[in-house]
Amino acid sequence: MTQPRDYRETGQALAANIQAMIENHPDSFECDLYEAIPSQVETVAPGVDVVGTLESEERSISYKTPVEIRAILVPAPELALLGVTVDGAEADGYMDAPVVLRLSAPKVPEQSIIKYFEYIDDDEVKEVLLYVQSSVAIGKAPGAGLLHYCLPYQAFDDVTGAP
Repeated sequence: MTQPRDYRETGQALAANIQAMIENHPDSFECDLYEAIPSQVETVAPGVDVVGTLESEERSISYKTPVEIRAILVPAPELALLGVTVDGAEADGYMDAPVVLRLSAPKVPEQSIIKYFEYIDDDEVKEVLLYVQSSVAIGKAPGAGLLHYCLPYQAFDDVTGAP
């Protein structure tokens, strides 16, 4: 049997380079990462639908203490067609489509939360909260980085482990 291709060492170097590139990129910005703790994801038994309890498919998620990372917004024109709604109504005005980010953190579990601030005008700053819906590898080489697809998140005060 021939030896399998081994790009693990190259992938590790590439991942470190991508992390450094994001941290030093002129368009990157500071944000806080509230990493979801997958081992503490609680699944409620199917069929449970009692007033005052979690819905049958809802989950309770805990988060680690936030760490400061850097992020780059990735243009995603195909997502502009997907509108974001809140409780079946129009979005609250701070975001009208999903967001794609490159993050300097090496691993970001799905269901994590990203928090950053941005200027609305010269004097007013707003807090932006994003929920990491999914992460997709770039290319096929290990370590080439991930694109994180994020949705608006508004129930941040209810997050276990959040300030």
